[in-house]
Amino acid sequence: MEYQQLISATFGSNAKTTVEQDVLLGEFSYQEQTFALCGIVNQASLDNAMSIKLADFILDTIENYPKRPICLVIDTAGQKVSHNAELLGLNSYYGHLIAIFNLARAQGHKIFALVYGKALGGAFIASALNADYIFALEEAQIAVMWLDAMSRVTKVPVEKLEELSKSSAIFAPGAENYFRLGAVEAVIPAEEFMPRVNELLLHSTDIHHWRRQGASRGGRSLAAKVVDDILAAK
Repeated sequence: MEYQQLISATFGSNAKTTVEQDVLLGEFSYQEQTFALCGIVNQASLDNAMSIKLADFILDTIENYPKRPICLVIDTAGQKVSHNAELLGLNSYYGHLIAIFNLARAQGHKIFALVYGKALGGAFIASALNADYIFALEEAQIAVMWLDAMSRVTKVPVEKLEELSKSSAIFAPGAENYFRLGAVEAVIPAEEFMPRVNELLLHSTDIHHWRRQGASRGGRSLAAKVVDDILAAK
């Protein structure tokens, strides 16, 4: 799906957006509530300049529109793979962007993400994974690392990883597996996103809901228990 189709189907004709260097910025209204809208489009690889654009937009939202909810739309092929990006410290730019998302949350901004295309690698970690709630379209491709890349890094044969992925969502890419892990709230059609967001605006955000959902859905069997045991031992 092209981002223009997504914006029309999800946010309607009142959305005001601009796209520069594959970074989408803007706002829209839904049931008398104004939302900040930003994201990565066109399956772009997230580089240093794009990271700063997103961070600046969120900082401006924090400063000028207190507690305004923020929606992210994501279609990214991953982090920018270039010598120049690495020399400039791409990891530091990502760290800055993540810190800004956390600042927004601390200042009372609820953050919602919709993965409509690809959401891969470090770009996924630095963007959508910082939302309070992540939704995905059925055709979304979500992966921190594909199995062949995981095999090269871990030296575990890809056949073994494929076998493990059949029983463990941790090893398997795809929106449904991230749903099982608890990271994705639901896999939905585009037109259902805003009704779901509007409902969640009425609830307080629980930072522990991902791992608890992962446990209840069978994708992460130990994370919630281990954290609860540690907290209980304090």
